[in-house]
Amino acid sequence: MKDNRPKIDEIIDAASRLFSRKGYKATSLNEIGDEVGLHKTSLFHYFKNKEEILTEIMDRSLAAYINILNYPVIDSNISAEEKFKIALERQIAVVCEYKDYINVYLNEIKSLSPKNRLRYNQKRRQYSKHFEELIREVQADKNSHLFRSLDPKVVTFAVLGMCNWMLNWYKKDGLLTSKEISDIFVKIIMAQW
Repeated sequence: MKDNRPKIDEIIDAASRLFSRKGYKATSLNEIGDEVGLHKTSLFHYFKNKEEILTEIMDRSLAAYINILNYPVIDSNISAEEKFKIALERQIAVVCEYKDYINVYLNEIKSLSPKNRLRYNQKRRQYSKHFEELIREVQADKNSHLFRSLDPKVVTFAVLGMCNWMLNWYKKDGLLTSKEISDIFVKIIMAQW
């Protein structure tokens, strides 16, 4: 049996670039097919429809996001502040590495069917909630003054918003690496405390 995964990955990568640049509705299946050297009808061998391609992009974005918090949240050997720094660094790295995927994930949720939109909105809220729990852990740490007396939900929105805004200006071949950017973000945040 032939492994379709490399072609599926190629289709998803091409679709994420097109959806990110042009938008989901403005991108045709013909354009996606052209990007990967397939006729539009051949795409149906891999996906039922264009929305299934979009949901695959969303799933991959979510998988990248979920992995951000796995290590720092469960490691009890590091301080809450260090967990936050690691989570921030990983958040920025994911935004930089999967820029098109994340852009589609954040901006094309409106293009999903109501059922799929509900599912992804729930997962988005779940991720924000986990990040907020990390902020609360930092606030509860007696050795830290970070975010003390601030609403953790607003802090979460501010931090995630700061990271997501990078989609508008970050370039892979730019002057700074994702690690250098995260170091700057950490200094900005920590300098306030």
